[in-house]
Amino acid sequence: MEGSLVILILFSVSLSFCWFFEKNGVWFQLNLLFLAWIIGVICDSVYRFRHFLGKVGKLIYIFFQGKTLRISYAYLVRIKIRSKFFLIRGTRINQFQPVGGVYQFYDRTILDRFHLSDDTALREVPPDDLRLVFRTPKDIFRLCKFKRWFDSQRAREISPHREFYEEISQLSFFDTAVFKNLKFEFKRRVDDGLLWSQHLGMYEHKIFDIFDLILNSEQESLLERTLSESSESFKWVERGQIESLGYSRSGDEMRIGSHAKYLI
Repeated sequence: MEGSLVILILFSVSLSFCWFFEKNGVWFQLNLLFLAWIIGVICDSVYRFRHFLGKVGKLIYIFFQGKTLRISYAYLVRIKIRSKFFLIRGTRINQFQPVGGVYQFYDRTILDRFHLSDDTALREVPPDDLRLVFRTPKDIFRLCKFKRWFDSQRAREISPHREFYEEISQLSFFDTAVFKNLKFEFKRRVDDGLLWSQHLGMYEHKIFDIFDLILNSEQESLLERTLSESSESFKWVERGQIESLGYSRSGDEMRIGSHAKYLI
């Protein structure tokens, strides 16, 4: 809508110029209108992709290296009581991390549409997870269009309910009746940019959507009773522990995933 407004403004300006240069004849006016239309289309494209322009240079760099790009779009659930954050032990990596996971998609045709393949770098990755890899280096320039599809929220998961239940239901304190009704509030999006993954040996584009779990009194009361509980499955941690990734000079250490910092 705003991009179309740019074209409309430029078109209005061009009409004003046509009136001003009326003496130059109709062909001059038509050329001026055509030029204004071209400029409008360019401005509209720049406006719509303005948040993506910073990645173009990096994509070109990755392309000339002959490398491809992995994408991983996920959500994290922030559960906070008093000054403590709730973390759960990861299933793939032995670390404590936020509740959450990768979005799932429902339309397999997007793979061919955007020249993507399922990620085979990690074992036991569900085929519908938004952990995907562009097939060839030239395909990475489809990232912008893929991101627009993702932002449209069509044919994909949009809520953290599924992953929340999958992870929390395994814990000893979980009560189905208490957590029957859940409310989540979207807070912000973190775009990690295009970064090299030493672990996977490829470039990645990661996105994390942060949701707050809105607790009712019963849910909050249940979780408060676990604050002092010692468990190998979950931890309540302070901000400083997240910032240090679990390192402690006292020797009482735990490994905390680097993405936990997005909860702060």
